[in-house]
Amino acid sequence: MRSLLGAFLVLAAVGACAAADERFPVRVLYCGNSGSEREADFHSFLEGHFAKVTTCNLNAFKEDDAKGHDVVLFDWTNGYNGKGTIDLDKWGTLNAPFLTKKFSRPAILIGRAGGQVAMRLNLKTDWLCLCLNGPAHQLRLNHPLFHSPLNVDPQFDTLPTPKDYRDLTIDPSLGSTMKVWHVQTKNYPKIDPGLVSTLYGFDDSPDAEVIAQGVAGKGPDTVALGRHANFFLWGFSASPTDMRPAAQRLFVNVICYMRHFDGRRPIVRSIQQSREWALRYAISVREFSDAERQREIQALRAAVKQHPEFVPERRRGNVEAFVAEQFDRHQKSDRAAWERQIPENLRKQFGTNADKYVEYYRTNLEYLQPGGGGFVVDEDVKAISVSNRRVELIDRCVSMLEHNDRPQLARRVLTRYTDEAFETAPEWRTWLEQNRDSLFFSDVGGYRFFIDTAHNPPRKSR
Repeated sequence: MRSLLGAFLVLAAVGACAAADERFPVRVLYCGNSGSEREADFHSFLEGHFAKVTTCNLNAFKEDDAKGHDVVLFDWTNGYNGKGTIDLDKWGTLNAPFLTKKFSRPAILIGRAGGQVAMRLNLKTDWLCLCLNGPAHQLRLNHPLFHSPLNVDPQFDTLPTPKDYRDLTIDPSLGSTMKVWHVQTKNYPKIDPGLVSTLYGFDDSPDAEVIAQGVAGKGPDTVALGRHANFFLWGFSASPTDMRPAAQRLFVNVICYMRHFDGRRPIVRSIQQSREWALRYAISVREFSDAERQREIQALRAAVKQHPEFVPERRRGNVEAFVAEQFDRHQKSDRAAWERQIPENLRKQFGTNADKYVEYYRTNLEYLQPGGGGFVVDEDVKAISVSNRRVELIDRCVSMLEHNDRPQLARRVLTRYTDEAFETAPEWRTWLEQNRDSLFFSDVGGYRFFIDTAHNPPRKSR
């Protein structure tokens, strides 16, 4: 990221200032559940580290409330009962504000409340699922956040990799164990699950960066800590009292770091799935194998044995019939998803052979685009033999126009993947040379090239 050096220098300056008066010169607005124990916990913690701390009710937040503050935190109290079940009375009290796309103040989105804010803005810090049940992994330890203004020294443990993660990741390096960092002193179900965002495509624009992934119900390919423009996802649900000391220090660093992004707004919004989902969908075809069928049936039997109350009265004399009924329901749902996610021609060609799908999509990954019923190969791009997400493709197409080499093909590709529609090769060349160093491609933003504006200097704090 081009902005990291500048951000590091900002953090260093903030740290130097703090050494003189013991608190960082950052004005923090905490928006949460007014009068709650959680609000009191955050207020006490923040006051110990920052020069000015103000609180307000999240449900009543207006964008003008951010004036006079450097960083805004969006948070809410727990929605679960401490036993893994939603407390409907508590859950329904959250009504996060609708921010406009003009909102440009640095903001930290915490857990469920942050997820509500993000969904309404189409941020990359999307609501993949409220299923962050455990620690963080794949930490980007070289990031300034772990070093300044406070030094963060995460202590790692090695845990067995959850059995179902084999079918929930496209990471071939995932082994039988995982190196993890316990961010919280308590995890679900003792406290609420945290929020994770989609890893695939998260960092395909220069205004976004992944800081750590999470051990979550949706698998290991999830973002638990990450930034998109002026918004930072802190997916973990614990209040400061239940954060480990290293996590508390990291939280302080995040607040200081986000000051650097005042005045920024996302260059891209999350409107489409990244192509890596094609690989996930391919892997999911394993669910139709005989081995997976038997595994799922055994899992259903074990669940019924542990929770016999799940069996309706009409089936209590025949548990196997209930298991078969549930299995058939799951299979129908999985098959319907399969038909939505993978094009019909591939289903006819490969059937339920997951390895064939994976091989096909890995081979053609750099030529994929969204199509009817899943991801399809852009045959125009494949004919040029350059990835559709590399600036080299634009260069090659402009050169083709200049040399009258398949000009119709070149124009189709140029107009398909940019917002431009120049008539002549010199016009395309001028535009390319003016923007070459700022061009980037985003799957999530709509499978096209954008011009990077994130390297502009940040505005001064207001």
